[in-house]
Amino acid sequence: MRVIAFFLVGLAVHVIFFISIFDIYFTSPLVHGMTPRATTLTPPASRLVLLVADGLRADSLLTLLPDGSSRAPYLRSVIEESGTWGVSHTRVPTESRPGHVALIAGFYEDVSAVAKGWKENPVEFDSVFNESRHTWCWGSPDILPMFAKGASGDHVYTYTYPAEEEDFASTDASRLDSWVFTQVKSFFQSAKSNSSLRASLLEDKNVLFLHLLGIDTNGHAHRPMSQEYLDNIGLVDTGVAELVSIVEEFFGYDGRTAYVFTSDHGMTNWGSHGAGHPSETLTPLVVWGAGVHNALRVTEPQPYDDGYLQDWKLEHLRRVDVSQADIAPLMASLIGVPIPVNSVGVLPHTYLNNSDLFKAESMYTNAIQVLEQFKMKMTQKKETTLSFRFSPYQQLTESKQAGFINKARMLIQLEKYEDAISLCQSLITHSLEGLVYYHTYDRFFLGCSVVLGFVGWTSYVVLVILKTHARLNRHPSILRQMPSYTLERLCMCVTVVITGFLLIQRSPVTYYIYCLLPVPIWYSVLKESRTLTDLIQSAPSLPLWKCFGYFVLVAFGVELLVASFFYRAVLTVGLAVLSLWPFLSGLVGKAKFHSLSWFLGSLFLALFPLMPVVGREPNIHLVTCAGLLALFTSACYLWSSRRRTPLHLGDRQQFVAQMLHVAVCAYVPSLTHSSLQQKQGLPLLNQIISWTTLGSSLLVPLLSSTRLFHRLLSIFLSLAATYLLLSTGSEALFLPVLSWLMFVWINIEQEAMLAQGVSGRQELSTIDFSANIDIAKIRHLKLDDIRRSYFFVFFIITAFFGTGNIASINSFDPASVYCFLTVFKPFIMGGLMMWKVIIPFIIVMCTFETIQVVTQLSSRSLFLIVLVISDLMALHFFFLVQDYGSWLDIGTSISHYVIVMSMTIFLMLLSVFTHILTSQRLVLWRRPKMNSTVVQSPMGSTDSSSSNNEAAVEYRTVLLAIFPVVLVSGTISLSLMTHILKSSSTSITSIAVLNLIFAHFVFLVTVPFRIYYYVTQHWGLGFTWCKVVSAMIHIHMYMSFIFYVVILITRLMAFYHKAEQQASFRSIHALLVSGVVWMGVLVLVPCIMYFSYGRDTGDNGEKNGTLCFHFGRNIKSGAKVFNYIVSMLIIVVAAVLTALQANVLRVLYREHRQGCTSQQDFDAQLKSLCFALVMVVCFIPYHVFRLHYLENIHLQHINEVFLSLTTFNCLDMLTFLGRRTFLCASW
Repeated sequence: MRVIAFFLVGLAVHVIFFISIFDIYFTSPLVHGMTPRATTLTPPASRLVLLVADGLRADSLLTLLPDGSSRAPYLRSVIEESGTWGVSHTRVPTESRPGHVALIAGFYEDVSAVAKGWKENPVEFDSVFNESRHTWCWGSPDILPMFAKGASGDHVYTYTYPAEEEDFASTDASRLDSWVFTQVKSFFQSAKSNSSLRASLLEDKNVLFLHLLGIDTNGHAHRPMSQEYLDNIGLVDTGVAELVSIVEEFFGYDGRTAYVFTSDHGMTNWGSHGAGHPSETLTPLVVWGAGVHNALRVTEPQPYDDGYLQDWKLEHLRRVDVSQADIAPLMASLIGVPIPVNSVGVLPHTYLNNSDLFKAESMYTNAIQVLEQFKMKMTQKKETTLSFRFSPYQQLTESKQAGFINKARMLIQLEKYEDAISLCQSLITHSLEGLVYYHTYDRFFLGCSVVLGFVGWTSYVVLVILKTHARLNRHPSILRQMPSYTLERLCMCVTVVITGFLLIQRSPVTYYIYCLLPVPIWYSVLKESRTLTDLIQSAPSLPLWKCFGYFVLVAFGVELLVASFFYRAVLTVGLAVLSLWPFLSGLVGKAKFHSLSWFLGSLFLALFPLMPVVGREPNIHLVTCAGLLALFTSACYLWSSRRRTPLHLGDRQQFVAQMLHVAVCAYVPSLTHSSLQQKQGLPLLNQIISWTTLGSSLLVPLLSSTRLFHRLLSIFLSLAATYLLLSTGSEALFLPVLSWLMFVWINIEQEAMLAQGVSGRQELSTIDFSANIDIAKIRHLKLDDIRRSYFFVFFIITAFFGTGNIASINSFDPASVYCFLTVFKPFIMGGLMMWKVIIPFIIVMCTFETIQVVTQLSSRSLFLIVLVISDLMALHFFFLVQDYGSWLDIGTSISHYVIVMSMTIFLMLLSVFTHILTSQRLVLWRRPKMNSTVVQSPMGSTDSSSSNNEAAVEYRTVLLAIFPVVLVSGTISLSLMTHILKSSSTSITSIAVLNLIFAHFVFLVTVPFRIYYYVTQHWGLGFTWCKVVSAMIHIHMYMSFIFYVVILITRLMAFYHKAEQQASFRSIHALLVSGVVWMGVLVLVPCIMYFSYGRDTGDNGEKNGTLCFHFGRNIKSGAKVFNYIVSMLIIVVAAVLTALQANVLRVLYREHRQGCTSQQDFDAQLKSLCFALVMVVCFIPYHVFRLHYLENIHLQHINEVFLSLTTFNCLDMLTFLGRRTFLCASW
C-alpha cells in the first residue's frame, strides 16, 4: 500500500510542478477595465473593407511573371498608383487564429492560449469589429464565429459556407473565394431593395470583412508553387477589382471607403505554416481609398536590405513595413472608432493622407490607449503587494507619466506635430516594457519555490532507491531513529511564516501550493537522511571509480538528451556513441553477430535525425520501399527461426495474412497520391482499407502466439501497416530500422546478463510472455540497470524526435492523413498524427517489456530511475521556459517542459498497455465445454441451477441486443460530433463536452470485449483485464454524470446572469481541472481495482479466467453504505437539475412565445434539457434498482441489464445534429 501512496504523491507533485508554469509564465497579460479611446477629429473614411487572403505569401503576390506582367494586375496598379504598400511582419505561430487576432484586435495571441488553436476567444478581448457600428463578414466557419462571439451586442453579422467545403482533395479550392465574392455581390444587390439594410450600410464606422481561404487550401493541397495556388491569386485579384467597383457604385462614388488587403500568414514551399520562416512571416499589405496616401515615388535608397524591392521591381515606390498588430490601430483611425483597448500595435501614420494635426492626435490617442493598460496593470500589482516591497517601473512613474502626457499635449498645441508623434511613440515603447515588468513581478519568488520543490523531490526519490533497491550495509547503531520533534517544529514554523506572508499579500490560492509544497518534501528528505549515512558507511565496499564513471556518463547523457530537444542532430551523436557499446563493454567477443548488428542498426537509425523535419516533397516510392523492407525482415526472421520455434498452422496463416496486409498498405499511399494528383479525390476503397487497418491494428496482435518473438513480430507488422498509411516519405523507413535495432537490443541484453554471471539463462525463442508476466525473483539494482534505464529513455526521446520535432507546429503536414480523409477536420487529423507519433513509442515500450522479462528487472526500480532522469531534464527545461521572443521560442519551450513532465505518467500508462498487448491472447471461436453429468442434490438444486442457466441465457440475449447497438450508434455519434467540433469553441461548456466525448470513446473501446464474452461465453483475457473491462462501464457512467452536471450548471449560471462568476474560471483552468480529474481516475481506479474490486471473489471460473463480470458478491457492508449514498445523490441531483432546466425553458417560452424556436438561447437551453433527460432516462432507473439490488445480490443478471441501459448515454452527442431543427442550436 505504501507503493501506491508513493505513486499517488508523486503524481500530485508532478501535476503541481506542471501547472506551476501556467501561473509563473503564462497567466494572461491582458487587463480589463480601460476606457476606449478615440480621436475627436473627423475620420477620413466612413467605412472600411478588410480583405484577408489566407495563406498568401508576399513574394507570391508581388513577384512579376517572366514576361514582366503581374498575376494580380489590379492590386499591382493600386500599389503603383493609388495606394500605399508594405510588408506586414507576422509572429509565430503563423496560424489563422493568431494572425486574425493580431490584425483585428491588435495584440499578439495571448500566451495562455498556446493550446487553444483558432476556434474561439480564449480570453475576452476588444477588436475593431467590436468597436464598429456594424460589421458584415463572409468566409470560413473556422474564423468568423470567434469575432462574432467576442463582440458586444448584435452588430457583427457572419455568413459562412459549410465546413465540408474545406477539402484538400478538392478539384478547385478557389471556389471558396468565388463563393465569398458571389455572396458579397448578392448582399449589395439585396441592399438596394432592403431599406433597413441600406440605411445600416449608409451609416458611418462600418466594416466589411472578406476572409478568402481558397489560397491557403490550395497551398496545402498543391504547394504554393503550383498552378492552382497561383491561379487562385489571380482569381482573388479579379474579385477584388469587381468588389471595389460594386462598393463604389453602391455608395455613389463618395470617396469615403478605405480598403485594406493583407494576409494572416504565408506558407512554406512544402505547403505548411506555423513556424518562423520568412515565407511564413512576410505577408503583403496594400491600403488604398479614403484617408490613404497615393503611391509615392522615391529616388533615394530605402532602408530595407532584404533584396525584395529589386526582386519585385518596386524599388521606385515607397515601401512602408509594419508589424501585423499595427494594422488594427490603422483601421480604427481610418474610420474613427476607438482603438481596441488591448491593442499593442503602433499606428503606422505614414499610411495616412490627412492633416499633421490628425496624425498627431491619432498617435496621441494610441499612446494613451497603451498607457491605460500599463496603469491598470500597475494598480493591480500595487494592490496585492506590501508597500515596502513594491518597486515601481522607473521609466514610467506617476510623475513621468504626467510629464509625457503634458509635454505631448503642449507639442500638439504648439503645432510641433513631428516631435509630438516621436514622443508618443516613445511613450508607447515604455508602456509596453512596463506591462512586461509588472506581469513578471512575482516570477523570481515563485520560480525559486518550484525549483526548491524539484530538487527536494528528486533527492527524496534517490534516497528511496538507495533504501529499497540498493544493497547497502545496514548498521543497527545508525538505524536508530532520532527524535523528530525538532524537525517537525521547524517545518511548522516555516509553514506559518510562509502562510502569513502570502495572506498579507492577498496572494492567489495557487501561490500557497507552490510555496508550501517544498516544506513536506524536504521534511521527508531530512527524515530519510539515515539512508545517506548508510551509503557513506558502505562506500569502502563499493567500486567507487566505477560508480563515479557511471555518474559522469549519466550526467553527460542527461545533458545530451536535453540538447537533443533543441538540436535533433545531437541524437545522431548519441546513437553513434551507443553503437560502440558492445565494443567498449567487451560483448563483441561473446556475441559478434549481435554486436555488429547493433553497430549497424545504431548507425542507420542515426541518419534519421539528420534529415529535415519538414520541407520534403512527398516521396511515395520510399513508403513502398519501407513496406518491402518490413516484409523482407519479417520473412528473414520467420525463415531463420523455422526450426527453433516452429509455427502452428493458425499462427503461420496469421503471419502470411499480416504480411499480405502490409504489402497492400505499402501500395495504398501510392494509389491515393496518384488519385489526388489527378484531382479524382480520395478513392473510397483506399479509405475503407485505411480505417479498417487503423481499427484492427491493436486487435490483430492479440490473436497471435504469446511466444516472445512471435508476438513482437505480429505487433510490428500490425503497427507497420498503419504507419505506412500515415507516411509520405523517408519517415516510413524509420519504423523498420527502429524495430530492427530493438530486436538486436533484446538479444544483446541477454548476452550482457550472461556476461554478468546471472544464472538461469533461458533461450529467447522459448520464452512465453504469458508465462513470465509475474517476475518472482526481484533482485537488487546493479549499475548496469541504470544503463538499461538510460537506454530506454534515450530510445523514447529518439522516437519523439527521430523523424520530426513534435514540439513544432510546422512538423504537421496534412498530406500524412490523406489515405484516411481529405476534408479539413483538425481533431481527427490531429488524432491520426498523434497515433503516428505514438507507434514508435509502443515498439520501444514492448521491447523494454521484453527486456524486463529477459533480465528479471524490477519494474518499480526501473520507474524510479526513469523518474530521476526525467525530473533532472524537467528541471533544465523549467529554467528554459520563456514567454518572450517569437511564438516559436515560446511554444517550443512549453512543449519541451510538458513532454518531460508528462514522460513519467505517459510511460506508466504505456507500460500497462504494452503489458496487455504482449501477454494477452484473444482466442476466437472457442466454445465452452458442455458437461452432461448432473448431480442431483437432496434439496432439488438441479432445477434451480437449470432455471438460473435459462435466466442467464435470456439476460445474455438481452445484453447481446443492447451492446452492439450501443457500439454502432455510439461510434456514429462520436464520429459526427468530431466533425461538428471543428468549428466549436473552447469555452468551459465545450471543454466539458470534449471530456464527455473522451469518456464515451474510452468506454466504447471496451465494448467489443463484452460482446466477445457474451457470444463465446468464455473469458480468455485474464482476471485483471476482466476487472478493467467490468470497471470501465462504471467509470464511464460516473464520469459522464460529472460532466453532465458541469454542462447543466454552466448553462444555468449563464441563464441566471452569473457570467461574472464564470469569467473568473477561465478555459485554461477548465482544461487543467479536466487533466487533474482524468489523472486522478487513471491512478485511483487501478488502485481500487487492485486492492478491492473483485479481490475476494470466490468464483473459480472467474479466478482461472473463464468467467467475467460477476463481482456482486464482493460488496461488503462499508461498500454498501457508499453505494447507497452515491445512488441517492445521483437520483436527487439528476431530478433537481432536470426540474431547474425545465423551468428555464418555461421562462424562455413565456418570454418569446411563438418566436422561441428562433432564439439561440432557447435552443441552447433545450439542448441542455436533452442532457438532463439523458440522466433521467439512463441513470435514475439503474440507481433506483440498485437500492433494491444491494440487499438482493442474487439479482446479478437483472442488475447487469439495468447497468447496460446506462450505456445508451453514448448517444447523447446526437443532440448536436441539425441546426435549430433538432434541439441543436449553437452553443
